[in-house]
This record gives sequence, C-alpha cells and structure tokens, in this order.
Amino acid sequence: MSIVDELKQLQDLHDHGTLTDEEFAEAKARIISGGPSDQQVQIASLQREQSLANQLAELDRSWEIEREQYMMTGRYGRRYLPTTGGSVVGAIVIAVFGLFWMVMASQTGAPGIFPLFGVIFIVVGVGSALSGSGKAQQYREAESRYQSRRAELTSRRQ
Repeated sequence: MSIVDELKQLQDLHDHGTLTDEEFAEAKARIISGGPSDQQVQIASLQREQSLANQLAELDRSWEIEREQYMMTGRYGRRYLPTTGGSVVGAIVIAVFGLFWMVMASQTGAPGIFPLFGVIFIVVGVGSALSGSGKAQQYREAESRYQSRRAELTSRRQ
C-alpha cells in the first residue's frame, strides 16, 4: 500500500468518526515520517508474543527435567516428591523400630551385638530424615525460582 493510499484510508476513517483528530494527526505523522505501519507494528507485536510463548515453553520443559532430579522412588517403583513431613514420619517409624529392637534384644538375653542393630536403625532413620528434608528444601527453593521466573515472563505478556 502506498503512502497516498494509507493517507486516504486514514482520512476516510477520520471523516467517519472512527479516528479522533488526535489519533488522525498521530497516524498521519507516522505515515509521513516513514514510521512503521500498523501492519508492521502488529507483526512486531506478534513476534514478541511468540518469543515470550517460546521462552515460557522452554522454561516449563527445563523445569520438568529439573523436577525429575528431586523425585524419589518408593518401595514399588512409584515416583514422588520428597516432603519434610514424610521424612520426619519415616524417621520416627524407623527410630521406634530401632528402640523396639534394642528393648527386645536386651530382654531376650541376645548377645551384645544384637541390641546394637537397634542403634544402627535409629542412626539410619535420622540420616534418612535429614537427607529427605534437605532434598525437600532444595525442591521448594528450585520450584520458587521456577515460579518467579514464570511470573516474570507471564507479566511481560500482558
């Protein structure tokens, strides 16, 4: 479309009341100065939108990959995310079993090494709780970074 055609189209829009005097003057100045046409502005806007959509998709894909690093595998192969509460409950169960083992081994008169297995159970329980809690904390921090980055990209879209 030539400059003359664009100016005629603008004049028609202005004559019909679609454009205000101010909007008409702005658009006319932009066309005369060789500024970007409405179509060019629209294309640039669509390109920015597509770029942001691609960035969001890439962020989501990389988060899914990173999220897999924090997953734990259960007894029957079920994958789950660690939680501090689950780690503490697991530690309590193992520690109670270790105490039960120590008491039972001591009361039955088992040789001195058998009650020590209870201590080993307790140490393993505390260690697994610390490990699980640490992994849960790392996951929460990573998820927080992901959510803030996603919010930042989403706010640019609007």
